[in-house]
Amino acid sequence: KSDYDRKMTISKYLPTVSLNYYYSDADQAQFGLKSYSNYGFTISMPIDFNSLKDIESKKIEYLKSQVEVIETKNSLYEEYIQINRHLKLIDKKIALASNDVMLYVDMLKITDDLVAAGQKPKMDADVMSNSLQIRKLDIDMYKIDRELEIVKIYSKVENVF
Repeated sequence: KSDYDRKMTISKYLPTVSLNYYYSDADQAQFGLKSYSNYGFTISMPIDFNSLKDIESKKIEYLKSQVEVIETKNSLYEEYIQINRHLKLIDKKIALASNDVMLYVDMLKITDDLVAAGQKPKMDADVMSNSLQIRKLDIDMYKIDRELEIVKIYSKVENVF
């Protein structure tokens, strides 16, 4: 928009060239006139003492808008990089929690066997079971966090277009 405004301001102060042509075919019997034609051209140059000031101010507005566009682009890119880093971190957390779940499953089986043999109290098996459920819930929370980060990207893209 600012580029369009700048160009319109510049064009307002440019010289104009006009071509004109006039032809008259008068009724000779009624008026006693001959048919005639007239043609020519006109060059006009608007004179305004503020023209340079107007052009410069529009140019400054245009340059400011270009800087804003570049800054917005850079900030969106930085935000994209940051969200991408968060996504990678969340993926690592999910992988670690998945490994923990597999370990807790193995430990729960061993603890259940030891409880059945009478070597460990039932409370140890309950603690292992609760720890397993906590890690599964952690994975679900990490997946939700991942989806929220993706929604951030989509909302930024939607606002751009």
